Amino acid sequence: MRLWAAERAYITYKKHFGSDQTLERLAERGGFGISEFACLFLGHLPMLHGRHDGLECVEQAYRQVLRARITELEATQAELVGALRHYGQHYGCDFHMTEICDCGLHTVLAKVAKGGET
Repeated sequence: MRLWAAERAYITYKKHFGSDQTLERLAERGGFGISEFACLFLGHLPMLHGRHDGLECVEQAYRQVLRARITELEATQAELVGALRHYGQHYGCDFHMTEICDCGLHTVLAKVAKGGET
């Protein structure tokens, strides 16, 4: 689990149960259960939800975490594309990013820019 996600769930935990147990101590004791974590992550108290609602929390939390991860990956991708363009402009061949270039960097750049694998 990402630290930021655990910290977000802990904010709700601390608000309702106090800070006698630190996040680190909770982790040492095994952390939150999945439904408990999901409800806390969303700002809900787990014991106020029935089984169905707890699973609903899991689904909602999962979607939020995935959206955050996608945003992280898109930022990384943009940085990589920028770095590859910089490399190609300053250290690549004279024909870089043209059809006559055979250095392969433009192919990698095109795949990364489109979200493909290198």
